[in-house]
Order: sequence, then structure tokens, then C-alpha cells
Amino acid sequence: MDNRPSDDTTEFTVTVLPEFYFDIQNGDSIYCNDFETGNGALPFLALNTKTYARGQWSWEKGTPTQFPGAFSGTSCWMTGLDSNYRSRDESGLFTPVFVIDTSTAYELSFVHKFDTEKYHDGGAVEVSLDGGLSWTILGFANEANWYNTEFVTALDIIKPGWTDTADWDTSRYVFKFDTAANRAVFRFRFESDYSIQRKGWAIDDFCMKATNERPTFVIGSKDYNPVPDSYIGELSPNPTRDITHLPVFNAQAKMVSVDIVNVVGQRMFAKDYDLERGSSQLVFETFDWNPGVYFVNINVDGERVTRKLVV
Repeated sequence: MDNRPSDDTTEFTVTVLPEFYFDIQNGDSIYCNDFETGNGALPFLALNTKTYARGQWSWEKGTPTQFPGAFSGTSCWMTGLDSNYRSRDESGLFTPVFVIDTSTAYELSFVHKFDTEKYHDGGAVEVSLDGGLSWTILGFANEANWYNTEFVTALDIIKPGWTDTADWDTSRYVFKFDTAANRAVFRFRFESDYSIQRKGWAIDDFCMKATNERPTFVIGSKDYNPVPDSYIGELSPNPTRDITHLPVFNAQAKMVSVDIVNVVGQRMFAKDYDLERGSSQLVFETFDWNPGVYFVNINVDGERVTRKLVV
């Protein structure tokens, strides 16, 4: 499937999305979309998360056969209606643009179901206040009915999200804005890594409304999503027969050393990496290794992290 728009040169701005809908200053108080035909709600838009108008994405609206079916009615959005999501997926599902008010708290809710490679593939909700030039992760992990993990390695390694397997359930989040911007757009961002592709992520019955509840999260706050100095992800694929990848994040450029030993302590691999700041992928080849268990030791800033690898 190649979901390319007809105009491959279009740049992503708020004008690409449906016209403004939710405007608290004009009396709007709730926006809901069950994604059924003829429901009157302004539509969502699927685009590639990196290139927007160019590239591929897997979000499709309709009746999925993967789970099967929608949560309500016959239609929902899913990362592929009749096939597993692709390797190295970069798919964004964008809401209409909302006119916001900093004096108002909002509740965002939706029903979803997912089946992804645990910790490696998954999705999150992000918000932009500048027409898609920059994005902020909405909320924190392990809050009630919100993200179930602090790290999904495909989401730039350090971002929280939903991963693994869960049946249809409602996720809701209460927040407010602390910003001079008066327009916001949200997206469901789904990403996957190199290896296992499972059924994916389905979204149904989305709502955003004004609320009198106390907000959990403030969009625009400088300290909303602290970034670790370093983070070592999980090996993927694991087990492997040939090649495995290790995602690494460093807030600053630094030296990382890796040595791999078997269960009797025999060294199979050793290398020092001079990594730039940001996300990196370390690749290890195991073509000539005997089947068994190996220990991957990663040394960063004098501390050692060990990952078990099965060949």
C-alpha cells in the first residue's frame, strides 16, 4: 500500500488540515468523532510523521479485519485494515485544528486497542501549537488509563506510549494550555522498528471537551517531559538468527563501549562507539555464533547496563 497524496510537494501547515472546529470563545464545548460515514464531524487526516505530505503511512479508516471490527459501528482508524503494520513505520493520524483558551481545562478521550512488539513498537498522542513545526508528547506514563510504558524505542527511544497488547479500552486525559498560541492540533503517532510487525493500533470514538476537572498536565510548561542523560533500549529482534539492533539515546555526544560475552565468559564482541547526541542504533551480527544465551554489556559514563541476547 502506498498512501501518497496527489501533490507530493505540499508542505504541512495548519491549512492542510480541516478548518477550525472547536472554539471555546464562540461557544463550542465538545468535539466527538466516531468515524462513521455521515456523522457530520470534521475528519481526521493521515500523513507520514516525518515528511507529512511525502512518504508512506499505514493509518486507514474503515472496518479492520485484524482484531476484527471497530469498537462501535463499523469504522475506526487502524494502522492497516487487513495487514500487519510495516517495519520502520512512521504514521501520524491528525485531528482537526482546535481554537484553545488558556483559562479552560480540556478532556481528551478515545477508545483503542493495540497489539505491537513490546517496548519496541507503539504509539503516543502528541500536540503541536505551531502548525506541525514542533510536537510535544501529551502526558506522562503510568497515569490512570494513559501510557503503559515510559519508553517505546521506536518513538525516538525516550518517549512514553502504548505498547504490547491490550483489548478495547478508554483512555482519557485532562490538561490545559499555558501558551500564547491559540490553536492546537493533536496527532496519534505510531512508529515501529526493524523487526517484528504485529497487528497494530486501532482508534475509535474520539472526543475533546471543556471540563471543570483539575488538569493533570499543562501544555507549554518547560518541564513537562524531562529527558534522561542516557537511555539504553532493548535488543531487537531478540531472539535473533543473524542481526540484532540496540537503540541508544544520549542527551550529549559521548563514548559508549560494548562487549558481548557468552555464558562461560568468552568474549564474542568488543567495540567503542563515539556517538553523537540524540538517538543511535548499534548493530550486532551473530551469523557465526552458536545458539545460546549471550550478555551484551553497555558502558556509559562509568555505569554498566546489561541486556540478555538469545541466538
